Amino acid sequence: MSNRELEKLHTRESIAEPSGCGLQPRPKEIKPRLEATVASALIVGIGSAHGDDRVGWLVADQIREFADRNHFELRIAKSPADLLDWIQCDQQLVICDACHGLGQVGDLQKWLWPAPEIFKVTMSGTHNLSLPTVLDLAKNLGRLPNEVVIWAIEGAIGQSTAAMSPEVLQAVPKLVSRITNDLNAGRPLRGPDDEC
Repeated sequence: MSNRELEKLHTRESIAEPSGCGLQPRPKEIKPRLEATVASALIVGIGSAHGDDRVGWLVADQIREFADRNHFELRIAKSPADLLDWIQCDQQLVICDACHGLGQVGDLQKWLWPAPEIFKVTMSGTHNLSLPTVLDLAKNLGRLPNEVVIWAIEGAIGQSTAAMSPEVLQAVPKLVSRITNDLNAGRPLRGPDDEC
C-alpha cells in the first residue's frame, strides 16, 4: 500500500463517526448506526505514513472486512491521544502499533493492559503522547475499558520515509490472524454489573 493510499485511508477514517465521549462531534460527519448497541470491540491501528510505523494502519486496513462482518468498530489513528475521543467503557479495546526495543524486526508482541513492561518499549516514534500515558490518562478519567489488548510488530529503528521492512510486511498477515482468532473466541468482556 502506498503512502498516498495510507494517507487517504487515515483521512477517511479520522473524520468518520466521532463518538462524542464528552467532546462535541461534528454533526455533518456522524454516520447513522444501524443498531442501538455499541460495537463489542474497538480496533485501532496507530501509525503514520513513514516506514514500519505504517504497520498499525496496514493491519487495520487488512482487518476491515472482518470488523465490518462482525460489527466491530475500526479506527485509524495518527496518535494514541485519538483513543480518548473513541473509547467506551463497554467495549473491548484492541490496539495495533509498531514498537522498538524488544526483539528482532518482524516479531509480534502482545500485552494485556495494565502491562508495566510496555513502559520500557518505544511504541511508534511520531506520537505526541505515548500509548501508556494515554491509557493511564483514560483510567484516571474513568474511561478506560476493562479489557485492553495491545498488539505490536517490532519495526526497524531509524526509518523516516523508507518502505516497510520485508520482515514487518511478512508479520502483518500473522498479526491479522492472531487478532481475528482472539476476537472470534468470543470470551465475555466482563460481568453485566461491571462499570468502567
